[in-house]
Amino acid sequence: MRYMAILLSIAFTVALGGAVHADDAKDDKPAEKKAEKEKEDTPKTPWTEEELKAFLKVGVKITYDRQERSPNHRGHDTLTPSIEVTRSDEKGVTVKTQMYMMESVGDQYAWKAIDRTYDFTWDRTKAGAFDYMIVLDEHTKVSTEKLKVGGKTYNCTVYTREPRKDYGRDIWWVADELPGIVLKYEQRRTAMVNTKKDTNYLMDSFEATAVEIPKAAVQPDKKKRKK
Repeated sequence: MRYMAILLSIAFTVALGGAVHADDAKDDKPAEKKAEKEKEDTPKTPWTEEELKAFLKVGVKITYDRQERSPNHRGHDTLTPSIEVTRSDEKGVTVKTQMYMMESVGDQYAWKAIDRTYDFTWDRTKAGAFDYMIVLDEHTKVSTEKLKVGGKTYNCTVYTREPRKDYGRDIWWVADELPGIVLKYEQRRTAMVNTKKDTNYLMDSFEATAVEIPKAAVQPDKKKRKK
């Protein structure tokens, strides 16, 4: 299972006791302004720890259609992985995932379903109890979009991260009312396709087809979130 390193750190300046010279104070101001600017520009974590603890109860399950493509061959593979919460306590959650790995059978290759479990702390789930963690930093832009899953339409926040030119971008769709769940993900990269450079090639994508929510799961209050 691949994980992207999550960049959620914000620079903070801690004032220590003792005498401060005027020159020192003058030199600190640009650093303080820079820290404040970074704090303002950095998108907030999608959900609070309290919301995650209230919602991610045993039985929460999400099923995806996954499309994996390669510029080296025609077509793409369609897989159906899933993520299910099997433990939820003060320390965090355990999720059971059904993933797929390529297996060779003679001179042929085929996808094989594999069940695995992973333990996440509550701090980790702020980036989504998901295969590809949401990365929120100065390269991440925020927008909104409606997404239909299993006959229901969700108002989603869309996080798009493009760290540098010609690298590509990662895009996550999340709904405020479903803490810890990524409803859709796209990995777009720069690739050579049919001898031509494509700066928006869709390498990998997940999209939820079903979300199962047990009675014990408490969804965030929409009115409180708007305040």
